[in-house]
Amino acid sequence: MNKQYEIVEKNLKISIIHNQEVKDMKELLIWLASIFGLNLCPKNPQQQGQANRPIPVEDHEESTAKQRESVSLCLVIPASAAYNLRINSSVNVSDLKELIDNASYFLCTESAKVKSIDESLVPTNEDIASVNERKRIYIRINIPNAQTMIGKDSQYSLKENLPLQEQGTIEKIYCLKYLSGLEAFNSI
Repeated sequence: MNKQYEIVEKNLKISIIHNQEVKDMKELLIWLASIFGLNLCPKNPQQQGQANRPIPVEDHEESTAKQRESVSLCLVIPASAAYNLRINSSVNVSDLKELIDNASYFLCTESAKVKSIDESLVPTNEDIASVNERKRIYIRINIPNAQTMIGKDSQYSLKENLPLQEQGTIEKIYCLKYLSGLEAFNSI
């Protein structure tokens, strides 16, 4: 009888240990599923039906045409950083990065959308070379093949997405009378 009792007790201990391992395993699986499952679920209910839809592939000609389109990098910089800049001059990547670093306001958008931004700003007739170095200057630079820069909201992300083999062209540059009209811009 004593031997049977030992066998039952041993099986019971094994069963308890097994149950604890199963419980721990279930908790681990639930924990893993909650972590990885959140990344797989759509972020909002409107995306639920879209999760299994195929992503449309653009026509090759369309995608290369989009790449050739330039984007407009709009910056508000101090006059001290704009002393040697002129309309239609080229700006290389290192100079673009320096201008971005000096910007107190910035926006990168499609060139087609920039007209409304320009209309909201009030320029002065002052010569950039002769104004106070703290005066704010608006500069718009067109950069080809820079679609990855559109909508970036930090100076770092703008600089990281600059195409390395491209140069920008200054399209507009003038002193700002006021800082109003910069609502669409990111500010530092």
